[in-house]
Amino acid sequence: MTFARALVFGQTGGIVLALGALAFQPPAHGRMMLIPMTAHAAATLVPRATGNGAALIARGPAGSLIVSGDRNRLQAANILILAAPPAGCAA
Repeated sequence: MTFARALVFGQTGGIVLALGALAFQPPAHGRMMLIPMTAHAAATLVPRATGNGAALIARGPAGSLIVSGDRNRLQAANILILAAPPAGCAA
């Protein structure tokens, strides 16, 4: 493989990865999936979400929650926040 060809493949791969990452970027306000990363985060996920103004929509896979709320109010240690567009969620 020539250098030019490798460069094109590398750039194409980078663009695909960037677009994939943007698809999971949570909105500033709206539907989000909260994924607990520790047992303590899982145990306190519902009270933390509702206490910060989020409306519960549904339970997601593996102990996660689908909520509607403000991302800045929901950010916390040991909780991963991803976008939850209606097309990707059954709820």
